[in-house]
Amino acid sequence: MLWSSGQGQQVVVTSGQDGLVRLFDLRQPAPAGATPEGLSRAVAEMRLPRKEEALSVSLGYGGTLAAVGGSRGLVHFFDLRSVGGGGGGGGSPPSLLGTYQDAHTDEVTGVRFQPAGLSGGTTSLLVTSSEDGLVCTHDTSQPSEELALASVLNVATPPREVGFFGPACEGLYCLTGSETVQIWHHDSAQRIFDFGDVRERLSQSSGLAVEYLVGCQWDGSDLSLAAGNSEGDAALFKVDAGSMSLTHTLSSGHKGCIRGCILSRDESEKRVLEVEEPARRHARRSLVASRLIRAGSVISVTDLICKRPGSGISPKLIDDVVGMTAKSDINEDERLAWEKLC
Repeated sequence: MLWSSGQGQQVVVTSGQDGLVRLFDLRQPAPAGATPEGLSRAVAEMRLPRKEEALSVSLGYGGTLAAVGGSRGLVHFFDLRSVGGGGGGGGSPPSLLGTYQDAHTDEVTGVRFQPAGLSGGTTSLLVTSSEDGLVCTHDTSQPSEELALASVLNVATPPREVGFFGPACEGLYCLTGSETVQIWHHDSAQRIFDFGDVRERLSQSSGLAVEYLVGCQWDGSDLSLAAGNSEGDAALFKVDAGSMSLTHTLSSGHKGCIRGCILSRDESEKRVLEVEEPARRHARRSLVASRLIRAGSVISVTDLICKRPGSGISPKLIDDVVGMTAKSDINEDERLAWEKLC
């Protein structure tokens, strides 16, 4: 289920094993007698072809495009522009625009458009995750699936949750069914850190017997991880490059396993406005070559300095960069990029 709110819209999108994706506009109550009082009725529905189950859904392009992951390893795209107001009713049924069929070989359990900063919108980049152990990114503005495929990340085990994080949403976090956590840079398909099975690490840090991971969330400044146990206890951790630090423990909140967790930002706290983001990004620093680094050289601390702007690799990741090898020459005063490292 997906909740979309903005520009006067309040839309809930659901996908199910019956192969249907339905849009509910909460501003439009159902006609009297059609459903119990106060309930909304679907204003549009999409059915996947060949009795395929609809396992995941995401909205992009201002709510005018729906990406749907299916049980046959396919990703389908539906045009919602004909539906009044992106789910407002009064228009034509959504039409199937096209399908990605080569990226995955098993169930596509996750699809998500990349957030566009603090604006609440999305970019054209779509991430898909599958039971085949692959996570793929696609530039959906491209005219064909072959041109759209941007990167392939081999997580090597079925991902359970995948999401974007970072100042420019340049990172991807992957939680797996075996309770492992991986951090990736999606443009370069570079795995930044593999935490492995984190349950013992989190148990020692929190004092709770952590049995499973609940989920991750990026709030614009920090990446938080929630974990829990069968007694209904939970703990929250801040995830950094190569480390996880305890921030809160939530004891006796439930009497069983916790299935979901959402961190709500205090709206009274100071937030960076979208118009301020370019200046904020310029004020940050990036890792820069202090001298010419030849192809094949192993990066050392003395090869690196920190300079503005912050559009490159963050200095917080210096421990990950040191020890990597330069794929090609990196000029003096050049910002380091993951695609030039291995």
